[in-house]
Amino acid sequence: MKGNVYRRGSVWAYRFDLEPDPLTGRRRQPSKSGFGTRKEAEAAMREAMTAAEQGRHVKPSRMTVAAFLDEWVKAIDGRIRPTTWANYRDYRDAYVSPIIGATALQDLTPVRINLPYSHLLAEGRVRKVPGGPTGLAPKTVRNVHVMLRRALRDAVKWGYLPRNPAEDAEPPAGHGRKRTVWTAEQLRTFVEYVQDDRFYALWLLVATTGLRRGELAGLRGKTSTFGGRV
Repeated sequence: MKGNVYRRGSVWAYRFDLEPDPLTGRRRQPSKSGFGTRKEAEAAMREAMTAAEQGRHVKPSRMTVAAFLDEWVKAIDGRIRPTTWANYRDYRDAYVSPIIGATALQDLTPVRINLPYSHLLAEGRVRKVPGGPTGLAPKTVRNVHVMLRRALRDAVKWGYLPRNPAEDAEPPAGHGRKRTVWTAEQLRTFVEYVQDDRFYALWLLVATTGLRRGELAGLRGKTSTFGGRV
């Protein structure tokens, strides 16, 4: 099986030969373009050729990214945690489908995936506040990447793609915000200040146990040892 990579305008592409169509005898040359480097095109061609040799050659399809993600979100419902599923659905609706939803799934390349990431960092915030930031935090964009990489991994399993282009994409580093931690004296001052607050028992619980917000929200109200209700 022979193939080659070549420049196509500002991007790289590959093309390789398959056995002639058994019914028509016509020549078959699968090809794909849109790769940012020669190395990416060569890696994609090798995977596509391996898949063809193993009888897993992907049939050409114009299914769009949006159509695939709609199918995928329905398929994974019940297979992952409800909160994760809801996040993936929201990422699809707010950040992926509006930008690359009309793109054919098989036209996705690492470069085409990186471009939406850049857009989300600069202009991705759905609800913009006058004078406030317009882009998403790098960690949020990275979460979108995790979702898209998982979805495209399933696209490979389902026979829609020969390889996962998100594996070679470059999302921003997901650095968390630096947290400010109170000193023991500051915490003591806060507890004394809120003694007359109706949520005093809750504040004391936070200060002495370190429970997270989700855990606190799940607590059922009952009389506490602090004399209040939590």
